[in-house]
Amino acid sequence: MAFLEKSDFKGRKVVPFSTQGSNVGTFLEDFVKMAKNANVTGYLSFNNMGKEYDEAVDNKISAWLNRIDFTPR
Repeated sequence: MAFLEKSDFKGRKVVPFSTQGSNVGTFLEDFVKMAKNANVTGYLSFNNMGKEYDEAVDNKISAWLNRIDFTPR
């Protein structure tokens, strides 16, 4: 959050993500408020899961990255 307080994202697309062991809480709302002038898009949350879910998590990450439009605005 200290980085966000110091940064101005004017004209930039920002694609946040979070990792956590339980509840995402208000991460996205807090991020959007603090990311000054950012075009925030494509947010996704990843939970801490056991190794038996590695392939499913990898697939989720790949699908998410393929959906993101990386074209500068």
